[in-house]
Amino acid sequence: MDNAERNDGWAEVIGGVVTAVVVTGMAAAVALMTLGRGQAEGAIGGILEFPSPRTAATISPQAELAPVAMADSADAPVTGQLRQEPSGQATAQQPQPQARPMRTPPAQTWAAPAEQAHQPGPPTPPEVDLNDPGYRRAAEAAVHSPPTAAVVIIEDFRAQHRDPLWEPHLDRLLDTAMDRLWWQRVSELIRQRQEVSRQINELRVEQARTNDAAQRRRQTERIESLRQRLDRVATELRDMKYTATEAPDRMNAQQLDAIRQQRDPAAFAIWKARVRTTLLRTRGVPPWEL
Repeated sequence: MDNAERNDGWAEVIGGVVTAVVVTGMAAAVALMTLGRGQAEGAIGGILEFPSPRTAATISPQAELAPVAMADSADAPVTGQLRQEPSGQATAQQPQPQARPMRTPPAQTWAAPAEQAHQPGPPTPPEVDLNDPGYRRAAEAAVHSPPTAAVVIIEDFRAQHRDPLWEPHLDRLLDTAMDRLWWQRVSELIRQRQEVSRQINELRVEQARTNDAAQRRRQTERIESLRQRLDRVATELRDMKYTATEAPDRMNAQQLDAIRQQRDPAAFAIWKARVRTTLLRTRGVPPWEL
């Protein structure tokens, strides 16, 4: 054998060894990925039985490696094993995937947002006619007529118009008239208290200057009468819970608004109900004039 033939033989051997190493590495990797540890070690051990240089040279660099089916889920592994080809080539046998039931995704429960249920309230009744001549007369009386007369006019219109839609309007007119009458009465009581107190003081001065027994007796009776009247004024003011010593300026809207905020609501409601009842019964005469 000459040198050329010898070199060709060694080249064949070296090529076969390299090819065997490459095939062995690829098969080992496939086995580790697809088989259990024990099976992989056995398969790799079979592969590592190196063939002779001549046999190794016959192994194709493209070893027949059956495709490995990879599981699409960690909970369903796919197994496989290496098989030995009749020609002596070690190839990876195609693993048979285990049948597993398909997992049906949970039904979607999404739905479009439900529209809020429309709950209509009671039908809006038609408004009353505030241009009604009788109502206009009552509205003007509440502001410009004497309060006692205004109360009668307002309540007469209420009696003729039983429609409940009129009630809030007539209640406002009544409150306006009764508010005017309240301050009018407070002013009268304050003036009466001042006047009665002045008369009592004058009688006492006269009584001190006279020596006539009959005159002094008459002055004493007069003073006693004035005291009773003064007591009645004080009682009425106390019931109204008005404690100021001066009468309000009824022409000063700002002052009236300020003291109105201080008025006792319960006292005003009781007074209003009592006076209204008397005015309706007497057709405009307040209880303090009876």
